[in-house]
Amino acid sequence: MAESVSEMIRRLGMSEGDFRQDSVAINKALNAGARVSNLQVMTIHTTKKGWGKLKSACENCTAAFMGYVAGNYSGWKW
Repeated sequence: MAESVSEMIRRLGMSEGDFRQDSVAINKALNAGARVSNLQVMTIHTTKKGWGKLKSACENCTAAFMGYVAGNYSGWKW
């Protein structure tokens, strides 16, 4: 059974508020010693109406991580 977004947030020791800041999860992973080339990323809506639904990465994340991470489940801006 696939892990829900809420379960992933708890497993990572984060809160839903952490996802309201660009790249918080990526920064935490890199600071913990992860390699950017091993990361699998996704971007979710954080509004009350759309919470947890996948959306494309923003332009900044696309420019910073496209071609560097192992994969992106939600797609890139371009």
